[in-house]
Amino acid sequence: MVGAASAEATAGASAQATGGHGANGKVGTSEAGAEGHARIESLLARMTLREKAGQMTQVTIHSLCDPGMDPKGPAVLDMGRLRHAVAEVGVGSVFNVAGRPLDFGEWRALLEEIQHVAVNESRLGIPIVFGLDAVHGSGYTKGATLFPHNLGLAATFRPELARAASRITAQELAACGVPWNFSPVLDVGREPRWSRFVETFGEDVHLAKRMGAAAVLGHQDVVGVAACAKHFLGYSAPATGRDRTTAWIPEGLLRDIYLPPFKAAVEAGVETVMVNSGDINGEPVHASRALLTDLLKVELGFKGVVVTDWEDVIKLHLIHRVAPSVRDAVRMAVLAGIDMSMTPHEFGFADHVVSLVEAGEVPLSRVDDAVRRILRLKEGLGLFEAPLPSVELPPDRERIRVSREAAAASLVLLENRDAVLPLRPETTVAIVGPGCDSAPVLSGPWSYSWQGDNPADYPKDAETIVSAWDKVVGDRRAPESADVIVLCLAEKPTVEKPGDIDDLGLNDEQQEFARGMLALGKPVIAVLLFDRPRVLEDWTRDCAAVIWAGRPGPFGAGALVDLLLGTFNPCGKLPFTYPRSTGEVIPYDHRLPDRLGKSYGARPDYAFDGWRPRWRFGAGLSYTSFRVEALSVSAGREGVKASVTLFNAGDRTGREVVQAYVRDHFASVAPRVERLAAFQSVELEPGRRIVIDLDLDDRVIGFHGRDGFVLEKGMFSVRVGDTAVDFELFQNMKRFSEWVDPSFIVS
Repeated sequence: MVGAASAEATAGASAQATGGHGANGKVGTSEAGAEGHARIESLLARMTLREKAGQMTQVTIHSLCDPGMDPKGPAVLDMGRLRHAVAEVGVGSVFNVAGRPLDFGEWRALLEEIQHVAVNESRLGIPIVFGLDAVHGSGYTKGATLFPHNLGLAATFRPELARAASRITAQELAACGVPWNFSPVLDVGREPRWSRFVETFGEDVHLAKRMGAAAVLGHQDVVGVAACAKHFLGYSAPATGRDRTTAWIPEGLLRDIYLPPFKAAVEAGVETVMVNSGDINGEPVHASRALLTDLLKVELGFKGVVVTDWEDVIKLHLIHRVAPSVRDAVRMAVLAGIDMSMTPHEFGFADHVVSLVEAGEVPLSRVDDAVRRILRLKEGLGLFEAPLPSVELPPDRERIRVSREAAAASLVLLENRDAVLPLRPETTVAIVGPGCDSAPVLSGPWSYSWQGDNPADYPKDAETIVSAWDKVVGDRRAPESADVIVLCLAEKPTVEKPGDIDDLGLNDEQQEFARGMLALGKPVIAVLLFDRPRVLEDWTRDCAAVIWAGRPGPFGAGALVDLLLGTFNPCGKLPFTYPRSTGEVIPYDHRLPDRLGKSYGARPDYAFDGWRPRWRFGAGLSYTSFRVEALSVSAGREGVKASVTLFNAGDRTGREVVQAYVRDHFASVAPRVERLAAFQSVELEPGRRIVIDLDLDDRVIGFHGRDGFVLEKGMFSVRVGDTAVDFELFQNMKRFSEWVDPSFIVS
């Protein structure tokens, strides 16, 4: 892993990495201007050590509330607790929701009360920065808009939808007075047992990078709201599949797969980063100077605030056991590069920071660097001028339109045997299964509550698949008398540790129910409403159709009905590999030996028979037919570019995702079978052709080896659909600007 530095060197390097953001950022001295910079430095000079330590402390709103409040009612502040935390300790941040979700007005009233004490009753009048987990819409706000989870957005392969959803989320947070969103999740989802798989943009690094950067930019479209890239780094790869556990990640894999989405977010100007709660190769990330300072702050040039996750500093002592005491844990975390600690219930962190600086165990320069970053965040958000952000919300119809469009585009038609879909007008339908009449299974976790699993938390008019069908069609049959059965399979929404599972397989009850429906001899359309791929038995091969729905959000039911009836042409693509068995969790971009069949695969091609996923990454059918024509590739100083013609050979308008994959024929490190290097979603009328130009991601063409990143010479292939062409690189390079041979075209 990247080399560690001494405490003094770490503090010095971190202090040097505190300039302004790039052109896309909102936070930094260049954005704050001379007046803002002067305010920050003046405050820093006047602050006591204890006030600085307070700014580095983040507490949950529960610690400020009346302990006797109704847990099902709105949050009720205890003024004594509030004044102690905000005015006396001087905490820099408060987060979370207590009690039921609040409407826009209730949120603003609550936060006005907190900010009033912070600004008017603390010695220096520094506002707090309030944060929420709004991971697929402002889920803790009554009347706000929910969207598909990131996994669903990834299935659209449309970064503009991710940006639009994030923009609306930020607008609704600003309307609440909330300036900080703990989103987007940029962990690459390659371990489906992991309980937060649904929050990722899938298993592919290029897809996650583009969708994640778009989500960051969506937040930045709204003045006064900061995004948070989480969870840096490798959080989504636990070796056990369980949340917050050890990951074993070699350096090359860390840099090729898990780092790029965060690098893209930093380049897009993300203001804050939240840290992985687990450890990598035995080193807790919260204690890693190599990752948090050397890599994130120095190498990537991140200028914003690094915040912990829930209780994670204390866990260095209690769980990871790398710190003999909580005080040692605080020392390790602050020296590693932590700027703000989500404590989240107590204030001992601030006391330990004071003690450590006074004892000379933590340099004051490291604390000043952390506080300067926090103050710059607040300055960039405009909190000193207006402690609550404000924005005029777009019309309801616009917010709903984006959520509906995203929900429809997220649905993936995986099987459609004998063209059973779209349903014919005379077809009678039965809608059955545990997911058919449930609002929580559509929206999943982080919806009105942490787990999102309580129907009582949802609006009384929340749509389900049954109610959406009844609204449009109105006629449903019993399975025995229907022409077609729509089988809605679902898992209960869960997230984080409550979502840890022992078996990736779907439970026996639902598998048996599915077999019972198929035994009736009717065409069965299986709808999968899961947080992650649950392994299904071989009854799926007898289904007439299979639809991956995931967690499409509150408008997913209507979108599904439109897909079934054919008023919407499906266009989603699977953003992960759907395993056939629990022992076959292999991503699509695996290395060649992972495909070995029983004959050892000693054949000249790479189509070995040892890897047979249920459905492949990028799979997804349409009601029309697309054909790829005239693929060509050029390689030169400007990189590798592909051009392809797409033809709609069907009889209706449809949207297709053109996916370009690169294969390295031979390399000094065993190459991956292929990797997604570019994609574009286009809508095309029947009988029409369109030429699509694609810039291939050089970070996908190259890889990290012993000597860092390299683009190795040799033969490569680019594949789009069933068409592939070769191109050659003539020398090893770090970047294409080093290219010295003439450009050429292969077609």
